[in-house]
Amino acid sequence: MNQGVRAPPAPGTERGAGSGRVFPTPLHTILPPYTAMPVDLISERLLIEPNRAFIIPSNCDLHAQGGEFQLRPISKPRGWPDVITVFLRSLIAHDIALAIRRVARNEAQPDA
Repeated sequence: MNQGVRAPPAPGTERGAGSGRVFPTPLHTILPPYTAMPVDLISERLLIEPNRAFIIPSNCDLHAQGGEFQLRPISKPRGWPDVITVFLRSLIAHDIALAIRRVARNEAQPDA
């Protein structure tokens, strides 16, 4: 079975994402000769690591939680995509939750 993601509707056609066609992104195979960093096509629960180039699959929203990437169906299938905005918001939400847990943990510990 192909590991790609569903294709967006082709201009001028009634078929597209609902037709079952798959549209894998080739960017992760094109980019490596142009960078010294390892290049990865993001998959579900892929660990977020420094000094790597990560490619977002087509038609997916990207989220970060617990040091891993999470892929979800694209939330805005028409118009200008907001995939990066969705990802940055998930990073902010994750960082805020992590900060709250750290503060709560420190407050719960008695002073030495």
